[in-house]
Amino acid sequence: MPRVYTVQKARASKRVRTCRVCGHVIEPGESYRYFEPRYGPAVMYCAEHYPKRSHMTTSKLGPVYDAQDDFDATAYESVEDLQSALQEIASTAEEVASEYEEAISNMPDGTESSPVAEAMQEKIDILQSYAQELESFEPDMETFDEDDARNTAEEEVAGEMLDEMDLDEVRNHLLIDVDEIPELDDDGEAEDPLEGMEAKDIVTQHGDEADYTSRVDARVEEMREAHAEEHGDELDTVRDEATELVAGLEL
Repeated sequence: MPRVYTVQKARASKRVRTCRVCGHVIEPGESYRYFEPRYGPAVMYCAEHYPKRSHMTTSKLGPVYDAQDDFDATAYESVEDLQSALQEIASTAEEVASEYEEAISNMPDGTESSPVAEAMQEKIDILQSYAQELESFEPDMETFDEDDARNTAEEEVAGEMLDEMDLDEVRNHLLIDVDEIPELDDDGEAEDPLEGMEAKDIVTQHGDEADYTSRVDARVEEMREAHAEEHGDELDTVRDEATELVAGLEL
């Protein structure tokens, strides 16, 4: 890749120097960076930006370079999110490998074994191997089980809200609202209309369903935060492993 040069103070020039990233016009006295491509004029960058590898290559690898350079493991709060991010990078690598495969298939007859084709095949092999490593990333860490946490939260919150409800009032309303004579038990008393109902069903059907949903969501978030605090050091280690894996491709 071309070398990147840094100019501490720009000199006056008739040529307008514009940052490729933000379009800022670089004025005399300002610092800036630039690189010179093989063909064409120098490409400029203001002091706030730095040339990306994808800007400095004419190969098909630009999207992979961007995926690598944009990856920030600290932005992910769970192993699942990290794995999803790695899957996306793997997909990008596989797409680029497919582009090289297509380029080889479109080469004139008799040139499929040329040095150019062999170089492209080498890139294909490296990209596919890289993608497989990203897709198989399985860190040894206890993950947060969203479904299990939600089931636990629903059970806990339903029990708490059931204790807060006036169940006798609910029963009376149910007995008054029925359109037919309620069934009687062996003692001649009206059967309990709540008998056999799960706590969650009683709360959502005869209590404040919106409050129930809100409290369950809050409880799940509390459990998520507690898990993150307990396993924070492990997650940092996993982030480091993911970062090293993403940066492992060199082409």
